[in-house]
Amino acid sequence: MPSENHDVDVEKELSSIYNTLLAIRRSIEERVRRSRGTDKYIERLKSAILKIEGHRIDITFARRRHESVPIAIFESLKEGLIQIKNEFERDGFLDDRLFNRGPQLPLLPELRDGPVLIINGIDFLIDHLEKIVTYRHDQEEDSEIPGYSTTITALRNTLPEQKLAPISFDIKDSKLVVAHRAVNPSSADINNVKNARNALLEQGIGIIEALESSNCDRRIIDGIKRLQNGLSRYDNIIELGIINISVDKVCKSAASELPDALLGAIDGHIAGVGMYVAQFDEWRRFSQNALDVELDPSDIKHISDAAKAIIERITLYPEIADEEIPKTLLMLGSLIANPGQSSRKAAFATLRTVENLVARVYQHGLDFLEQTTTKTVDGLSSAASKVVVGALLAVALAATASLGAVPSKVAEAAWMKTAAEIVQKQIEALSK
Repeated sequence: MPSENHDVDVEKELSSIYNTLLAIRRSIEERVRRSRGTDKYIERLKSAILKIEGHRIDITFARRRHESVPIAIFESLKEGLIQIKNEFERDGFLDDRLFNRGPQLPLLPELRDGPVLIINGIDFLIDHLEKIVTYRHDQEEDSEIPGYSTTITALRNTLPEQKLAPISFDIKDSKLVVAHRAVNPSSADINNVKNARNALLEQGIGIIEALESSNCDRRIIDGIKRLQNGLSRYDNIIELGIINISVDKVCKSAASELPDALLGAIDGHIAGVGMYVAQFDEWRRFSQNALDVELDPSDIKHISDAAKAIIERITLYPEIADEEIPKTLLMLGSLIANPGQSSRKAAFATLRTVENLVARVYQHGLDFLEQTTTKTVDGLSSAASKVVVGALLAVALAATASLGAVPSKVAEAAWMKTAAEIVQKQIEALSK
């Protein structure tokens, strides 16, 4: 366990974890090279290798940070290994496969001598990570000023930048608002993008006029108008892409209410918007990320619950957030309820939106907590501001709690659990 020589100890810990992770990956890769198993077996091994590689990259960056390594790195790796181990045990993979140490690199003590099964090697690393996590939590609890300097620094190190999602957030005048950012097509495509957008806007005006003179479902008109507004704003391609999917779903469900000519015009418009957003790198990267994340029905249910938790609390305290936020989350929720590929993409979009909200709220709360600790007097210290900060933190904590085990399964979201624990401790410390 960690010693008094902290810098040396952190490097030693990370090196042994890194080398053990490499050895586990090497051992599984050997199974792939030698295997004559089914396609399912090979795919499962490949999936495990890719997950381990993702954690190895996290450790690579963590090794450069020494004493500032966030506890979330260790927790994410532990949860990821538990998931891999559970999958192997469920399907009987690797039951009798020996651990391959490979080159003579320093590993965990339990793995240095004698034959060891791969599955046991994973167990040893999980146990070691659990000890590190427990030690780090104990350090925070035993700090000279409980819950403040250590945990505030840890929280600052844990919070990520906001990610590609339908909404990014900011806080202005103590209110959570949508952060609009300019769309940046490549210089080679800028004229084509501009022309396509103008054509779609003109097309949308004609469709809205035709719809308003018909007796169609009001949701269709509202959807096309929302799509038109997204094209007009020209500030979030991912939101526009998700709105387009939503409008497509609504129109297909109400197709019998529309004349064939108008339905064809709407289908063409939706296809045109789909091709338009596909010109942007942000949408392509977002779509690929959505495909790469493995979410089962229970995960999607938890993500939906997180969105509902945000909507419920913002509805109770509308003064803390822009009204556009619950509207967008409701739209995403309606997509999640529909099975299929769009549901998966919508679930990922919702998860990323929840992450962005939680990260921005915690950043705001962190600023407030630091000022409270140092007795800094400014606008954040007013009684009204404290109420707003408390309400926003409650929204973020409720959303994280509703996600259940999802952050543990999605490596990039693993920070949320650690951040929630730190924030909860801060709130408890302030209430004493």
